Amino acid sequence: MSTSNRALYSCFPDERQLQLLRFCLSTDDALARQFWETWIAATDLDTLEPASTRLLPLAFHRLQSLRVSHPELPRLGGTLRHSWANNITQRHHLSPLIAELSRRSIDHLLLKGLPLAFSVYPNPGARPMDDVDLLVPFDRAWETLDYLWASGCVPLQSPPRRQPGRPPDEPLRFQHGTGLRTPAGLSLDLHWFALEDCSHPGADAGFWQRRQPLPGPVPSWQPAPEDQFLHLCIHGLRASPIGSIRWIADVVLLARAHAATFNWPLLLDEARRRHLIVPLRHAVLYLVEVFALPAPPDFLERLRAEPATWLERLAHRGNVRANVTAQCAATWLRYLHMTPEKSPPARLFGLPRFLSCKWGNIGYRAVATHVARRLFSAALPRD
Repeated sequence: MSTSNRALYSCFPDERQLQLLRFCLSTDDALARQFWETWIAATDLDTLEPASTRLLPLAFHRLQSLRVSHPELPRLGGTLRHSWANNITQRHHLSPLIAELSRRSIDHLLLKGLPLAFSVYPNPGARPMDDVDLLVPFDRAWETLDYLWASGCVPLQSPPRRQPGRPPDEPLRFQHGTGLRTPAGLSLDLHWFALEDCSHPGADAGFWQRRQPLPGPVPSWQPAPEDQFLHLCIHGLRASPIGSIRWIADVVLLARAHAATFNWPLLLDEARRRHLIVPLRHAVLYLVEVFALPAPPDFLERLRAEPATWLERLAHRGNVRANVTAQCAATWLRYLHMTPEKSPPARLFGLPRFLSCKWGNIGYRAVATHVARRLFSAALPRD
């Protein structure tokens, strides 16, 4: 791993996690066995961290394909069975909601876990899901939220709120989604923008135009493979308390599943349009180097040559590292992308309102206090 990749510690695996990922994703049986033996010899499953635990169902499926015998095999098999049952249950609880959205003529896209589990991974249980990510059109978001709240869903975080005297779409533009729990117990992550980095009307036009059907008991939709690829990379390269290494398996298996028809120029064009070249380049070059991602050489050459501004580079660092200056740059760039039609003065005066919505509909005094604390913390000397 290169020095720049090691710097993004929260989004990339350490050495032991790398062994597990290589075992799960290696197409060479002999190498896979070596990775497994190295990993399991140095691992205590009782103290395994959450990022690796999420990969155990996929690891068991790979063990089955290799016909490996090990005392921990029944335990690992239990993780796959549990994940399979949980995923089937979540899809079952989701089906009435999808049917109701269709009845109301509200389009939808299923993101991340569910479409991956049921169309990319070798077994629906090999990709555990904590929740279901559902994207609806921006102009139908309030209608969808009103329906969900009326049907008994409860918020899992501070939801958007209509404010008297303010544009009705403003809270939605400053929050790309919200979490809810349905009466059936389904944890639902509702989005009206696919990516927080690109939250403005029309940003997801390509996602909607290129959507594809997802097989299942109720007709549903998923993004095209190229759009899924971009979404997974951008979402994966984020600082996370438990690590986010599962994005690597998601992207590699997705690319392999669609290798024959994958439209690499389309991926590049969409990333350029969304100003997401920097994180896409970082993700792709890492996956090519470490996991032999099947990306064509001409695409890689064009990706390396794509220009990027200093603000985009700094913002990328802010998304993946606990550096206050870089995180401020990431917040500012995200705000710029949310308000492309506004003049610089209007953007500047609108920033407090954006931060108020972003941080849970807090008051302006609380916004000022929070900003002051962050700046004070950044100014303190570090050991």
